[in-house]
Amino acid sequence: MLGDLLKALAQLGDPATRRWVWLGIGIAVLVILLLASGVQLALALFADTGWPWVNWIVHAVGGLGALLVAWFLFPAMVTAVLGLVGDRIIDAVEARHYPALGPGRDIGLMEAIGAALRLAALALVANLVALPLYLVPGLNLVVVLLLNGYLLGREYFEMVAVRRMPPADARRLRRRHAGEVLAAGVLIAAILLIPFVNLVAPIVGMALVTHRFHRLVL
Repeated sequence: MLGDLLKALAQLGDPATRRWVWLGIGIAVLVILLLASGVQLALALFADTGWPWVNWIVHAVGGLGALLVAWFLFPAMVTAVLGLVGDRIIDAVEARHYPALGPGRDIGLMEAIGAALRLAALALVANLVALPLYLVPGLNLVVVLLLNGYLLGREYFEMVAVRRMPPADARRLRRRHAGEVLAAGVLIAAILLIPFVNLVAPIVGMALVTHRFHRLVL
């Protein structure tokens, strides 16, 4: 896993990846701002209790709460959006490390949008259901890593696999190696929680899972 992670990090300097790195950073910053603003707005709408001093406390705590909630929801949302360019990241990794394989099946725009929307909806619902647990110190970190690790590992792995095999075979391969896929997903989820590093984490994650897939099938 460490070797594949180092290769994935080195991919950030590859000329074929560089443009997607900057695009990914821009999208990540935008998602952070939208999430924080959205949560803050939602808190403000329900903060009018009729008692000014209570409203002040709600607004003060709400600001920190907005950042906390945005931090925990960030992995799911930014990864879903970046799923739209995931195919290009896979292309760059395979061209650099597995050129003998030739190009994989091109994922069409509608298929990419469908996969991104599916991941966004699933991740958002799962994280909202788990949101109360995010307020429990210690437990929140375990929940966010396992929950998002499962979602990210599953979706990323199948995104890579369907370029080389039918979708049904891709799902069977993922289930057969569920432990390894989950481990890769948890690692990606952990990187996504590190400030500033998380701006490039989805791209590193896609490159990492690409290496893990080829390690299993080659």
